[in-house]
Amino acid sequence: MKLLKQFKLPWFIQSRIDRGKNQYAYYKNTFLYNFRNPAHSSKIKPKITFQCGFHGTTGAVESIANIANLLSERYVVEFVSYPSSNFNHKLHHTVKIVHKFGLDSQMYFCDLSCDEAILKNLRDENKKILISVHGMLHSQFGLSAKQKMEAIQYADIVQFVSPIQQEEYQLDPDKVIIIPNMVNSNKKDKFTNNVGVVGNLNLVNKNVNASVDIALASKMDEIHLWSIETDKWNNSKVICHSWENDKYKIYSTFDVLVFMSQEEALSMVVLEAMSMGIPCLLSNIPAFEQFSNCPGVHLVNPNEVSEASLILNKLLDSKSALRQNILYYWETLYSKNAVKKQWLESISNLI
Repeated sequence: MKLLKQFKLPWFIQSRIDRGKNQYAYYKNTFLYNFRNPAHSSKIKPKITFQCGFHGTTGAVESIANIANLLSERYVVEFVSYPSSNFNHKLHHTVKIVHKFGLDSQMYFCDLSCDEAILKNLRDENKKILISVHGMLHSQFGLSAKQKMEAIQYADIVQFVSPIQQEEYQLDPDKVIIIPNMVNSNKKDKFTNNVGVVGNLNLVNKNVNASVDIALASKMDEIHLWSIETDKWNNSKVICHSWENDKYKIYSTFDVLVFMSQEEALSMVVLEAMSMGIPCLLSNIPAFEQFSNCPGVHLVNPNEVSEASLILNKLLDSKSALRQNILYYWETLYSKNAVKKQWLESISNLI
């Protein structure tokens, strides 16, 4: 039974499937966009161009795609991409995918990985530049702190997803807006006595070993790990999965999120769990303190396994009673409507 649950397509096959999805989305969008969205709309609405350097598989990519989709309801939005980009299948048909940008937009939305030559060109043309930042300054992964600060110098405004980022970056407050990530709601209609961990669990800073230790010390039935390449536990209760784009499929496999990450800015997986009314047991890092007022969210020391597992048991017992309060918390702070209001106010002030 466990072998069936853990069945994975070979990496090269899965990567070809993912590439095909992105290529299909790219060509479908570039072919159909003008039929669905009249060309004259760009003469009426301000235009925003998204130019990002990183197109991999992370929460930041998910978040930026959500922002583009959200802003396309009010503005003309184009997204510079290429056929295999992971952005393509996440972008709504109201966002126009293009292979290069022009200089006719009122604002340019970039990430820290955007090529410096592009940022310099936009600055030389006196274009408005917003740089969206989704990680910490001194993160052990990705760009160096020096590279990040150099990119930020080109920005008119910097968007952080959490106040703790500003504590590290220490930018001029007038140059900063703080708008959290948003996630769309998925109805949860399958319930178990399982625990889940979600993210790129191959990364050391996700601290998956601590999450598994706490889960195994509890009375849960199974712990589902999304996603990880190697099963090193040899335990029938540990179910390892490859990555899955279908959020409903992921969050239907468990009822409590356990996430002992050592470093986050604002975790998409926590927001996704909240959007389905799922209680969360989180590590007591600064980034997660902003969730401490949410019913059904508990912060623990990852090294105190016995104490954490007792709290996990309580969350498993009370998951049904907590669901509506968690959903209300998410709706108030991190739903599309809540985040959209902040973005529209900020963009209106910029352009």
